[in-house]
Amino acid sequence: MSNQLQALIERWYPEREKYQWVVATVIETAGSAYRKTGAMLLINSMGKFDGLVSGGCLEADVMRQAQRVMDSGKARVIQYDMSAESASGWQVGLGCGGIIDILLQPLSSENHYQGFIQLSTLLAQQRQGVMIIDKQGVVDNTVHADIDQAQCHLQQRLRANQTLPDPLTKTLANSALTSLSKPENQTLIPSLTCQPKQVVADRFLVLSLNAPPEIAVFGGGLDAKPLVDIASVLGWKIHLVDHRMGYARKEHFQNATAIYRQPLDELATADFLNRLDASIIMGHNITFDANALAFLHRSQCQYIGLLGPEHRKDKVLTKAGVQPVQTTLAAPVGLNLGGELPEAIALAIIAEIQAYLSGSDALSLSNVLNVNVPSSASSYAQGGAA
Repeated sequence: MSNQLQALIERWYPEREKYQWVVATVIETAGSAYRKTGAMLLINSMGKFDGLVSGGCLEADVMRQAQRVMDSGKARVIQYDMSAESASGWQVGLGCGGIIDILLQPLSSENHYQGFIQLSTLLAQQRQGVMIIDKQGVVDNTVHADIDQAQCHLQQRLRANQTLPDPLTKTLANSALTSLSKPENQTLIPSLTCQPKQVVADRFLVLSLNAPPEIAVFGGGLDAKPLVDIASVLGWKIHLVDHRMGYARKEHFQNATAIYRQPLDELATADFLNRLDASIIMGHNITFDANALAFLHRSQCQYIGLLGPEHRKDKVLTKAGVQPVQTTLAAPVGLNLGGELPEAIALAIIAEIQAYLSGSDALSLSNVLNVNVPSSASSYAQGGAA
């Protein structure tokens, strides 16, 4: 089950009126933490939750704390501290050694569901949205179409000084906000960037959120099934394309978002083509793969992977009428993970796409791959254990 925010919202939406709900958001971390700022967890009055704010050690306690929010109807902030072996950390078994601040907010029609429905609509329509979260929970979340609208909203909020209704809190913070609101000090209100997470005035968490990746798989043989299944677990949207008889059968690809059985020339105006983050060509047929490559070459898809060895790539390029300098083609597709079964190949392909879309170098965090590989591992990678 995917922990992508859009997937959480889609599962929550049909039951939003059946129960009381609380959203838990990681608003700040220090030191080591399994989930980072922006991670969310949805909790209902039946004691069920969806999402993660930790590796599983905090969720039970967060659910207990959420009941207090349901009872009071007011947001609150809780902190788990394992940096100095504090009681709050040991009581829940937190072993990461960091500090985690979590904001708990009631989720109801009275507060417009903290902007979740509006955010889901934006992600579906334009694949991005910006959410502003008051880290103190005094003001409800707001959602904006882009970073410029979010910037304008924040400046208006700071200038109007409407974010701190509690008199004492407002008095303590008034001088700082007044200083920020003066025209000569507008440079103190930082310009928002396209970074995924930003904090403004040490108060507002700004999350730039994107829809889950969408990929297309050209080739509906049975070896594509584990690839579709792994992508589905990650919460990706998968478009499976194969017009050939006996391929891309629905009973084999129940995790595909959509299956297209039409010839490629009938898909030239299909909406999903404009949303593709990556495509994989794995039809096991030179003509099929060449047609798919020529088709994708006219699209805006940045990552195109081709299954098969180097010498086969040249044949596909020639058949497609595409020069190597005209396209960025990942061929052979995938990381060198070892293994020869469809599941291992699928993992290697998905891992490379994940690294590409995240801008990662896909290197070992422990550097273990740069030391001598045990003989048993070497024989397995060469198929000795198959």
